[in-house]
Amino acid sequence: MTFKPKLDLELKDMLRACEINIKFVVFKTPQYLNREIRMPKKVFFTAKFFTKRQTKTGNVSLRLPKAQASGQGSDPSGPLLANQQYFLMRQKATEESKEGKKNPMQIKSATDMEYESLRNDLEIKFDFDPSLDAENAKAEEGQHKIFCEYLYGRNMTIDIWNGESMMHFGSCKIPLQLLMRQGQPLKTIG
Repeated sequence: MTFKPKLDLELKDMLRACEINIKFVVFKTPQYLNREIRMPKKVFFTAKFFTKRQTKTGNVSLRLPKAQASGQGSDPSGPLLANQQYFLMRQKATEESKEGKKNPMQIKSATDMEYESLRNDLEIKFDFDPSLDAENAKAEEGQHKIFCEYLYGRNMTIDIWNGESMMHFGSCKIPLQLLMRQGQPLKTIG
């Protein structure tokens, strides 16, 4: 990691409330797939942050980008391809798919119709505001220090679960130092 934040700079920051959003967009399959590695076609994620309860996302399906799926003629029920990025897509609510008016004369492929019923808005949010939990300014200062030290020295583990069998599939870690603002009003990582 090339970014090395300064803890004392974070402790002096007057902006103490944080909203941390983690958006899940793609899932990359391993470079080599064989019969022993069975990739789930549906997954969900769990994560725990600071003193918050563990959060669980809804199930999502792994889908190739629309152009790639229609170009390869890939079968959604077939096996996942090695070394590919799959979008994490969930089923839209029935009412939402009826909202948009469509030209009845427009002919759509099966891939077009399938992708219209999907969306990607999978996100986990965590809020931290030491002023809400503290009874006085000294307690707020103490909670801010604990939070900064937590970000400085920890990783967030995100567990990936098979959405069909509910078995644990894998994990990834995010170094929380990347979330430290270092005097900036906003921090975005990607």
